[in-house]
Amino acid sequence: MAQSFADFKLKFYITDKKGFAPGVREEGFAKAYALCPDCFRALKLGEGFALENLKLRFLETEALVLPGAELEPEKLSRLVERVLAQVHGLERLSAWRDFLARAKREEGVGYLGFTLLFFREAQAATKAKGVVLEVPPSRVEALFRAMEEAGVEGVRDWLYLLPLDRGQRGVEAGLALEAASRLFLGLPFLSRDWVPLFLRAAERAFREDATLFATSRFRGPGGALGLVALAADWLAILVRMGVWGGTMGEKDLSGALLEEEEKKAFQAYNFGPLEAGLYLLGKAMEAVGQAQARLYQYRKEPLLEAIGWQGMSLVRVRHLVPEVMAKAAYYLEGEDRTRVLDLLGRATDLLERAEGGLSDREVPYYILMGYAQARSQRLRGGRREVAHEGEDA
Repeated sequence: MAQSFADFKLKFYITDKKGFAPGVREEGFAKAYALCPDCFRALKLGEGFALENLKLRFLETEALVLPGAELEPEKLSRLVERVLAQVHGLERLSAWRDFLARAKREEGVGYLGFTLLFFREAQAATKAKGVVLEVPPSRVEALFRAMEEAGVEGVRDWLYLLPLDRGQRGVEAGLALEAASRLFLGLPFLSRDWVPLFLRAAERAFREDATLFATSRFRGPGGALGLVALAADWLAILVRMGVWGGTMGEKDLSGALLEEEEKKAFQAYNFGPLEAGLYLLGKAMEAVGQAQARLYQYRKEPLLEAIGWQGMSLVRVRHLVPEVMAKAAYYLEGEDRTRVLDLLGRATDLLERAEGGLSDREVPYYILMGYAQARSQRLRGGRREVAHEGEDA
């Protein structure tokens, strides 16, 4: 064990030969290496190579990338280039696409396993902040494919999804590093642990908290809904990769009155009756909220502000349904009113069938998820209408 071995910037230890450093003392470590000068030089060269060639920033944190493949001297340069490009690409998919374009798939770019060591350099020593051990190539491939199909930016999204603070040294990224570790190693994400964090980040963006890292891109009501929609994209990725909720048995929505598009979405999110009912309630609230906002010339959206961003009980939800129904009758008419009343009726049916299972800090998120995705569909529809009008002109 070397705790302050002056010739090294990193601290080294071994686990398979306990007698290598007699007494687990620094002087023992040095004495053992004195028996093998070539070993000492190899370790020193390896440390220098790693710090010079395998270091990058991942999620705003210094990291070493250690390839999982066997290192062959004649292929070392290409191997290093590929594994660094791969880790950069996991953070930002655009970086991986650029690498593939440069590589031109001449040999068919495969996926490499790797280990990530997060650290912080200080004057006294280089201190480890965390490690992700032995990410298998199959996991890398599955994550790339899931992110591409979901259309997300990359693992970097987790810097925005979580309530991370800006510090004097930059963003405090510990929670994002934990999320990345779970993604890479296939560890479960429990709704009760992560949904309240998504909600907290969205709530802080909603009130434009300047200390939140995400407000650099997501600010105000629109930004908060954007964060909720982004979290929904990642929820579908986690379900697809089998790590959302701990147990991934398919939830029963048989007999529920659902449109085909809703069935596909709820299957992708592995929703049960409670989550689905809250989601449909959120869609209905968005239509009423949009009508309200129009009257206020889009300066505010009272129904959105009325959602319990810091938590809601199911008792409060049951009172909310008739309130939204009354507002729909007041603000909407014709087909719009009929559609919202249908959504509320089907939401009520699902909520009555639900057996609970969500905390007060999870309930508002699923309402906001329906609200956010309905708003996103409305905005996309508006852009299509504008585009068609331009073509007609």
